[in-house]
Amino acid sequence: MKYVVASSAAGEGLPSSFGYARRRARSQWRSVLVGLCAIVMALVGFGAAFAGESGEDPGLTNVTVRESYPGPDNTGVPAGTTLRRSGSITVEKDGQVIDGLDIQGCVLVTADNVVIRRSRIRCADKYSIRTLNATNLLVEDVEIDGRGMNEAAVCCANYTLRRLDISNVIDGPRLADNTVIEDSWIHHLHRRAGSHNDTLQTTGATNVTIRRNALEAFHPDNDDPMNACLMIGSTTGPVVANLIFEGNYCNGGNYSIGIRRDLNASNVQIRNNTFGRDHRYGVVAEPHPGVIWDTASNIYLDDLRPVTG
Repeated sequence: MKYVVASSAAGEGLPSSFGYARRRARSQWRSVLVGLCAIVMALVGFGAAFAGESGEDPGLTNVTVRESYPGPDNTGVPAGTTLRRSGSITVEKDGQVIDGLDIQGCVLVTADNVVIRRSRIRCADKYSIRTLNATNLLVEDVEIDGRGMNEAAVCCANYTLRRLDISNVIDGPRLADNTVIEDSWIHHLHRRAGSHNDTLQTTGATNVTIRRNALEAFHPDNDDPMNACLMIGSTTGPVVANLIFEGNYCNGGNYSIGIRRDLNASNVQIRNNTFGRDHRYGVVAEPHPGVIWDTASNIYLDDLRPVTG
């Protein structure tokens, strides 16, 4: 059992939802496979370096491969945490800390410097967490279950997410100005009729950092690649500027990195990422002005070969 939910009776606790527990258990094999892949890749990298010294295919010697990725064991609510039941919350006090809640509803943040940590949010509305005229929101060690209804798990600006477990959403977090997503696991997106599901999406933003995440657009239960791990466009904003996408594992999508033709990009850097092959067409369609694709450090998980951008 990862954590318990406290009832209204003092000292009494109930297990977290059995469906959730089963889903987490089924996900363990994915972490095991990633670990095995890391061992194999380390051996391959050693062999490649040896081959390079003998004049054979030195191309792999400078590739750094991530050994592990975020998953069920290191994201979401930490093991042993006791959660207190709550309904929807509006946070209006600057500096308020929300800790250890089982929120059966959604969270609206209208204050500055708010912290949400060690909590589960099950929201059947447009956004599990929404910022409205708020700055510097920090969310860490939180599980979000979008109930198949979230149009975006988190929306839209001035937040940092760390070690989140996000699933059962149409789209993961929406990236607007001043957003950071680190060490999080976004997976098992929910397909609805006509939806174009992305683990991450921006339609206009400045100052975005996305690092060390596992972005699994591909749905393993039905082999649906969904739309993209990261979708970038200028649909609602004039520019996407100063976006860093680095150190992530990304698998799935029509194209894993979706770049709309309307994108007006400035200093969009995509580097040091590892990609799976469960996409429909490819990792990225074609170069785009303002997007800096580092071919040498963006590699495939299975053979460590560079991904051409």
